[in-house]
Amino acid sequence: MKLKKIAHVAIAVRDLDKALKYFKDVFGLELLNGKVYESKDEKLLFTFLPIGDTFLEVMAPTDPTSYLAKFIEEKGEGLHHFVIAVDNIEECVDELKSKGVKLWSVTNVGETTPLFDKVCRGTSERGKPLKFTFLDPESTLGAIIELEEEIED
Repeated sequence: MKLKKIAHVAIAVRDLDKALKYFKDVFGLELLNGKVYESKDEKLLFTFLPIGDTFLEVMAPTDPTSYLAKFIEEKGEGLHHFVIAVDNIEECVDELKSKGVKLWSVTNVGETTPLFDKVCRGTSERGKPLKFTFLDPESTLGAIIELEEEIED
């Protein structure tokens, strides 16, 4: 299993516009490519703020039934997860499973289909296609850890 680097750190906020204004006013951080993205499945908005060669991801729920809204309700705003870039996500997941680490089977409130219980496809903070999954915090000392592998189209 080859871990490459921390790709980004994500925080959960109630109000994306308020959070982005804060990070711009206080730290001078600007949106990566000026874009805010929406995940309809996860019922949230998110964006990336570049810091050196890494990123801060800022996420906000768009629906009170989203897993993120539930997270904020239970734990408050703040650190949600961190992301480790890996060379081969399938090999990494297989090795971690052999060591007792589980994939996160979190669902939105009132839904039964897990969001991340498999390797999914998406777009990286650098706009490249990727494979990703989340590890179950019950098997990672309480930390929500995402694994990602950038791939070719």
